[in-house]
Amino acid sequence: MQTPFRRSHARQKANLTFASLGDGYIMVMILLLALLLVLLFFGVGFAIHVLWIVAVVFLVLWLVGAALGRGESAGRHRFYRW
Repeated sequence: MQTPFRRSHARQKANLTFASLGDGYIMVMILLLALLLVLLFFGVGFAIHVLWIVAVVFLVLWLVGAALGRGESAGRHRFYRW
C-alpha cells in the first residue's frame, strides 16, 4: 500500500512541465538547441566549402584534358563524347 507521500510524489512526477522543471533546465535546453544549430551550420558550411574545392579541381582537370586532347588527332580523340 502506498503512503500519501509516495502517491503525491508519483503524481508530481507524472505532471512534469517546463514551468515545474525550473529556469535552469530551460536554459540548458536553450543552450543545447543553440549548440545544435551552430554545429549544423558549421557542418553545412564546411560541406559547401569542400564542394567548391572539388568543383575547382574538376574544372582544372577538365581544362587540362581539353587542352591536351587537341593536336594531330583532334578529330579522333576527345576527352568527352558529346
